Amino acid sequence: MTSLNLDKLRKEWIATQIRDLPGSPLLPRIRLDLGEEDLVRALLVAKIAMLDTTGYQLSYISTHLTESDLFADHYPEQYELEALIKAVRQQTQFSGRFSLLNGSLLPLVPDDVYLLLLEHWAAGRSRTLTPPQLQRELTHLWGVKDARVLEAMSSLSAEPLADYLRFLDRVDTEPDVRIRKSCERACE
Repeated sequence: MTSLNLDKLRKEWIATQIRDLPGSPLLPRIRLDLGEEDLVRALLVAKIAMLDTTGYQLSYISTHLTESDLFADHYPEQYELEALIKAVRQQTQFSGRFSLLNGSLLPLVPDDVYLLLLEHWAAGRSRTLTPPQLQRELTHLWGVKDARVLEAMSSLSAEPLADYLRFLDRVDTEPDVRIRKSCERACE
């Protein structure tokens, strides 16, 4: 598998996760300067689900969203936010989980979906922002306050599979056939 193929598969898988998130048609307009619009929208939905399944009230989530500075229209109408929160809540209400890819994957806990998308967003933003700028955005937009998480997120590689691919290249050139075959089986 080449680096292009592996990276393409990863991006396609994440794009599929984004498409399958609930509530997307109800989202107010997101600021366009925050990265890929669909990813930011999905992050917002995952954040709502995470807050809701953690037990936060509708009014707290709505206030949190209003203060987040994520929207192109600085103050979305309260009824718009409440409709969005209710749509996300309905999707996760009974199991507290997302069912993605039309149920072909096991349901995912909203916290895990949110973390996956936040890491992907932070890695992409690291291409254009310095680590301190990225940390400010993580705190201001997404409410990340833990210094260890901020440090980890701001040091993510924009190309997270680069080391894995170099490993596969090294395996292909390994002169010892036994080691090469063992590594190939482990990577399957």
